[in-house]
Amino acid sequence: GVVALDLADGVQRWQKRAPAAAEFLHAPILRRLPGGQQILIVADRGGAVYGIDPANRGEIIWQTRLGTESAEAHIDWGAAADHRSVYLGTSALGLTALDISTGKVRWNKPMPRSPAHAVTAIPGMLFAGSLDGHLRAYSTIGGKVVWDVDTAVQYPTRNEVPANGGAPGHGGVIVVDGMVYLNSGNALLAFSIDGK
Repeated sequence: GVVALDLADGVQRWQKRAPAAAEFLHAPILRRLPGGQQILIVADRGGAVYGIDPANRGEIIWQTRLGTESAEAHIDWGAAADHRSVYLGTSALGLTALDISTGKVRWNKPMPRSPAHAVTAIPGMLFAGSLDGHLRAYSTIGGKVVWDVDTAVQYPTRNEVPANGGAPGHGGVIVVDGMVYLNSGNALLAFSIDGK
């Protein structure tokens, strides 16, 4: 479940128990809705996503189950969010954007070849690596692929030790000062926001 602790003294303020089959592997995401209310987003590995109210002892605002009748959408790699949407990489559906206020699906973008890894969001853009070694940047409006880089190649290094790209690390990319950093295979790669 989810437990809220007071930052001042560490005292537990509330606890929200999860359904019996829930398995939360990722950190929750705290955001503010357009009207000012805070919302806490938690994603169950089995494909359920919850928007809960931290000001009301974790009461559920909305709940969305991803997947189809024939395939569960496992959320193995966590989520990202901006002021409009929650973005999730799943095993069955690829990338999905949910409305942060209602939990309704805004868009879904199947991955070209393999399941999505962790996702990272910045204003207007979403980054997702996949098991085939590709790093893709998507528009947060509709999920169009903005750029795609195959990182599963050999790279020259400053110390002349070969570095081989491959599947990205579990944590997703890190974006700092206009640069995108990715752990791919045994290489640490740095790209500009436009993929160069």
